Amino acid sequence: MKYINLFKDSFFTFFSILGAAWIVIQIIDFFWGNHISWLKANPTFLLILFISFIYSAVINYPFKKIRIKISGTEAYLTLKYGDILTGEGHIAVASSNFFNTSLDIISGKSLLGQIINFFFNNDNSNIEEKLLTALANIKYESVIVSRGKNKSYPIGTIASVEINREKKVFLMAITKISEKNGHEYIDSNISYVHKAINNLWDKAENETDNGILNIVPFGSGISKIFNRNVESILYIVQSFIDRSKKKRPCSELIVYIKRSDICLNEYVELKKIIEFLA
Repeated sequence: MKYINLFKDSFFTFFSILGAAWIVIQIIDFFWGNHISWLKANPTFLLILFISFIYSAVINYPFKKIRIKISGTEAYLTLKYGDILTGEGHIAVASSNFFNTSLDIISGKSLLGQIINFFFNNDNSNIEEKLLTALANIKYESVIVSRGKNKSYPIGTIASVEINREKKVFLMAITKISEKNGHEYIDSNISYVHKAINNLWDKAENETDNGILNIVPFGSGISKIFNRNVESILYIVQSFIDRSKKKRPCSELIVYIKRSDICLNEYVELKKIIEFLA
């Protein structure tokens, strides 16, 4: 039942193309039917059926990229399945207030862990050096913790790390890690995300050279800011649209998702919501 709208759209698209083709054939047959013998041949009709089916499948393919121009702006918003690491443009990734990069602290399966592996050959010393430079002018608080760094930066801090001349990684401090009596506590909420995402747009405006910024859903993991990835996507999308209508932070925001992030029905509904919001 949840895919009924998708099948309905495909059904109407198929018969719309088939009907239009049939009308064209009837017009040609009326004027030049005696001179075009192949017009009513079975292979011709089968070819029209095939083309109509293929066109309907392509138009209504549920997992195809969604790319929309935000009304009243020159900014674009894109939602697509794919690997953010191989995409063109800069990358935004969630982090903690300590900006830990050691793979003994962060998971190698996390986006930051994958970035360290993919761009820095699984060696965090290079990214750590660049990170220290990026945070050099940010006021921090020295704290005693049992593992990781001992410099805690304000929630909402954005650290931009250059991968190469064309690509940067923007680390967003949205999770607060603290320690008391030997126990580690992790805290995050929507106000942390709101502060970080707005700072991200400011940073993107100044440092992306009006390029592309890539992001993935965040906040639905250990921090539990969002219950579902679709909520995270809608928050990011709405924030970018609101900011772009004031002053666009970049030419295009691409939200990368995996098949495991959201189900097909959610993706179809997201398209409708994004088109309405933009």
